[in-house]
Parts: sequence; C-alpha cells; structure tokens
Amino acid sequence: MSEESDSLRTSPSVASLSENELPLPPPEPPGYVCSLTEDLVTKAREELQEKPEWRLRDVQALRDMVRKEYPYLSTSLDDAFLLRFLRA
Repeated sequence: MSEESDSLRTSPSVASLSENELPLPPPEPPGYVCSLTEDLVTKAREELQEKPEWRLRDVQALRDMVRKEYPYLSTSLDDAFLLRFLRA
C-alpha cells in the first residue's frame, strides 16, 4: 500500500475531531482595494461622478438588486466585478 492511501485510512474523520480541532472555513474574500492610478481616480471622479465615500454603498446596492431581482443568475458578485460593471 502507498503512503498516501495509508494516511487517508488513518486520518481522523471530521466527526471524531473535537470542537477545537475542526477545520476552519475558508476566509472571506477581501473587500475592494483601489488599484487605480491617480489619473484614473481623477477620471472616475470627473467623468463618472464616482466618490470614494459612495463606492462601496453603490456596489452593495447593485449586489442587493441582482440578488433580489435575478436570484437565478449565476454570476460573480464580488466588489471588483460589480464596480467594473458600474463604471462601464
């Protein structure tokens, strides 16, 4: 028998682990971090009337609308994707 199959046979099941030993859930994806150059930030502010203090609020409003109006839609709803959509 190989070492891999041997270790699979002897590793404890999740049911046998104590509360402190349970695997952690994957971390939440990080929120939006602006990676635009100063020129693009200026362009977004002037041409799109984008304000940093409204950015995440607007992204969340779009996310809520998509979830409510299109619950069957299978698409990315992360901050960066929705922000690109709003800027288009």
